Amino acid sequence: MTCYEVFGGVLKSDIEFPELPASECDRPDWTLRRREALVPLSDAVVLGVEELVGGVAARLERGRDRFRLRFDDTGSFDIARDGERIDWSPLPGASPAVVRADVLGRVLSVALHAAGDLCLHASAAAIAGRAIALVGPRGHGKSTLTMALVANGAHLVADDTVRLSGAPPRTAVAVPSVRLREDAAARFGVHSDAEIGDKVIVRDAPVAPEQWLPLDAIYVLAPRTSDIAQALICRKRLGSLEATMALVSHGKIATLLGGVEAASVLPRASAVANAVPVFALEVARDLERIDEAARILAGWHSGGAADGSP
Repeated sequence: MTCYEVFGGVLKSDIEFPELPASECDRPDWTLRRREALVPLSDAVVLGVEELVGGVAARLERGRDRFRLRFDDTGSFDIARDGERIDWSPLPGASPAVVRADVLGRVLSVALHAAGDLCLHASAAAIAGRAIALVGPRGHGKSTLTMALVANGAHLVADDTVRLSGAPPRTAVAVPSVRLREDAAARFGVHSDAEIGDKVIVRDAPVAPEQWLPLDAIYVLAPRTSDIAQALICRKRLGSLEATMALVSHGKIATLLGGVEAASVLPRASAVANAVPVFALEVARDLERIDEAARILAGWHSGGAADGSP
């Protein structure tokens, strides 16, 4: 088995993850093993179902001693209630690239949730040694704006999944790559032979040298059409309740969680919202001006911790 660095911890796996840096740590945070036979799940309760890209569904169940996350195309992942052990029972013909994407996305998000952390559907960049997270649904421009920040001097922290842990909350360096639409990749002059779905995978972005970074702010993206009569980019700080509910709704596995598990996210989100500024961020949808927008956003954070000023 090989150890890899991800999300500020170490994943020990008998599945290879070429997209992750190797680690020499002998005490992993998570251990992933392939197991052919699917063990019965005692006292199983269905928590939620999420429809993924291409008609594939994910289904999360909770049993007496573990969670089970089933994917229509890659198989079932049993995750211990403390999040430390993950057993994968594969489906025949499962794509290795899709399996790795499942593990690095929703599977580890369930493991982190089980351990008490909050995972957001977000991307993050580091400016002056502190991280900002960009939150939003698929297609809202999280990765594009993150790449623009990196192209203008920031460092990559995470793309698609952001882990928040501790008090005050910190975030961890995740998978060192960015997924971009082809038009955005062309805009930044980056090329890659690797693709997942309709996204180009960029693996050479400069990554933050620290494994853990303090969190300076969270931005909830609200893209709009470009209008010269409006500001290119503007922000408004959200109140505590509105910020909390925004973080809950943009959880990485929000659709999969239900019942008691969903309720446990609320106090975690509230603690983050009360410790870190959360802003609504309006950004004009204009790839030709994305660098300008990124420089304005970076300027709000280049001098220290964020406040509510425009």
